[in-house]
Amino acid sequence: TPETVMYSVIEENGAKIGNIKILQFDMITVSQFKNAVEHLRAQGCEKLIFDVRDNPGGELDSIVDILDYLLPEGPIVRILDADKTETERYTSDKNEIDMPMAVLANKNTASAAELFTSALRDYEKAVIIGEKTYGKGCGQAAYRLSSGGYVWITSFYYNPPFGDNYDGEGIYPNIEVSLPEEYKNTHLFLVPYESDTQLRAAVAYLTK
Repeated sequence: TPETVMYSVIEENGAKIGNIKILQFDMITVSQFKNAVEHLRAQGCEKLIFDVRDNPGGELDSIVDILDYLLPEGPIVRILDADKTETERYTSDKNEIDMPMAVLANKNTASAAELFTSALRDYEKAVIIGEKTYGKGCGQAAYRLSSGGYVWITSFYYNPPFGDNYDGEGIYPNIEVSLPEEYKNTHLFLVPYESDTQLRAAVAYLTK
């Protein structure tokens, strides 16, 4: 099973913060994500950081299930056709995770990861920290060709619960923080905690 969620505990100023890195949104991610949240809460974490930096997105059903788990009752995502007419709406039940949260995003946070970011922002569940996201608020449908191949056609937009579509725009962070110049093009796994200005900003925000 691919590991799409990684998590750890950060202890700072007497507070325990759960740090959850989501690599992409596959169907396996749903159980891995819930498992991470439950484990961190069991370890005494009272605040959560969701790291979706460099997360390219993934499956709509996966992101809907994860947001339903986190969000209170209300819309999760609104599907619009090419004429911007709403054709479908996914909603959340009243069960939610009620903890202070921060989301780490950057220019490679795209598609379903942007929906994750914007939904938590729309419900004022989390503060967004980092850089403006990629700006992909549309989805593709696959059509099979007689040759046996597929053609993917952009056929719908997906809007956040209450906000505007961010296609071509991106989502602006509440707190803008860049990584140090020497780590700009480094894989995030190789950036030490001391130098991860974005992660440290999230910890500082949650412990202030």
